[in-house]
Amino acid sequence: MLVKSETREIIDAFVEASKAKDIDLMAPLLSDEGEFQIQDKKGETQTTNKAEFLKWYTGRLSECSITSVAYDQCLDCVIGGPVALLNDGTFPRLAKDISERGKSGLRFECTDGLISEINFCFVFLKTENSSSPKETYALREFLRGIIPKE
Repeated sequence: MLVKSETREIIDAFVEASKAKDIDLMAPLLSDEGEFQIQDKKGETQTTNKAEFLKWYTGRLSECSITSVAYDQCLDCVIGGPVALLNDGTFPRLAKDISERGKSGLRFECTDGLISEINFCFVFLKTENSSSPKETYALREFLRGIIPKE
């Protein structure tokens, strides 16, 4: 799946707003009808609305800065979907315990020029994830030859 330039621009704007910790720049990028994943106080993934996501994300941004960004593609729920790994996949989602995958990214879906979904992603085309099973490695190698590069 090639990421449309408009979609990439929207994702880039979200990442830049994250780096600047500027929710006022970020909020207009998100669809009012969108669905966005967060972690609750127990570390469980929940799907929420825009307002709840922004509240949670603002809290997470207040705890650290975005120091690195890598772009990749999803190899699980939306094969080829655009993913941003912030701080080497350690932000914004926290691993509940050592049994969870080492990295997580934000997978984006855009509709009508807005981000309509943000979901946590754990299986990537280019980025190794220390807890990915060997089957995922084989699939990634196979798909590298099929999925167009961004």
